[in-house]
Amino acid sequence: MTDPDIPGPRLHAAHLPQHDPSDPVESAVVASLMRSWPRRAAVKKPAPDLDDLFDEQHTDFPEVMLPFHTHPRYRALDDTRRARLRAWGWIAYNKNVVDIEQHVVNPGFALLTGDRFGLGLSDTTVVAVMQAMVDEQYHTLMHHQANLLTRRRRGWPLPDAVLPACRTVRDQRRAVAEAPTPGPWRWCSWRSPPSPRPRSVPISACSPAIRTCSRSTGRRWRCTAATSCATPR
Repeated sequence: MTDPDIPGPRLHAAHLPQHDPSDPVESAVVASLMRSWPRRAAVKKPAPDLDDLFDEQHTDFPEVMLPFHTHPRYRALDDTRRARLRAWGWIAYNKNVVDIEQHVVNPGFALLTGDRFGLGLSDTTVVAVMQAMVDEQYHTLMHHQANLLTRRRRGWPLPDAVLPACRTVRDQRRAVAEAPTPGPWRWCSWRSPPSPRPRSVPISACSPAIRTCSRSTGRRWRCTAATSCATPR
C-alpha cells in the first residue's frame, strides 16, 4: 500500500473498542499473543508440497454453493462444463479472501502500526499487530497458491483478473468515498486528572474553546478542535 492510499494525516476512531494499556489483564493477553506467535504462525512451519494435496478426483468447489446450481441451464450442461464452473467457484472464493485481506484488513493494520488514529499503542501491541499482518500476508499467499495450483493441474486459464472486486471491498470503498473528511484534532493535557479516569473528559478540563474530548492514554486526551491549550502530538 502506498502513502496516497492512506487518507489524511489523522483519522477519527470513534467506534474502536476501548483498550486500557494500564489494565494488567488486557496487556497480558496482548503480550501472550505476541510471545506465542512463533509457535502458532503457519509461516514458521515447513510448507507442504502442494501437488501432494491436490486430488483430481475431487470437485474443486461444492456444487450447492453455486447460486445457480439448481437452474435448468446449469443442470443441462455436460460434466466438463459443470466441472469448469465449479473450478471458477473455487477461484472466485480464493480471490475474495485475497481481496479482503489486501484491500481491507492489511490497510487497517497499517493505519494502526502507523498510529494514524493517535492511540499511542505500546511497542508490544505494535509488534502483535505486525505479526498479524504477516499472518494475513501468508494466508493471502496460501489462497493465491491454491488458484495457481488449480489452473495448472486442471489445465484451464481461469484468470483472477476477469473477476470483479468482491462485495466487501466494494462496500468498503463506497463507505470511504462517502465518509466525511475528518477535521484536524490535537492533544491537550488534563488540568486536574479525575479519579477514576472517565471515558470522556469535560470541557473545563482542557479549555473553553474545546467542544468535546475523547479518552486516550496517560494524561492526554484527543480533542476535536484545535485550541491554544492543545499541544500537537
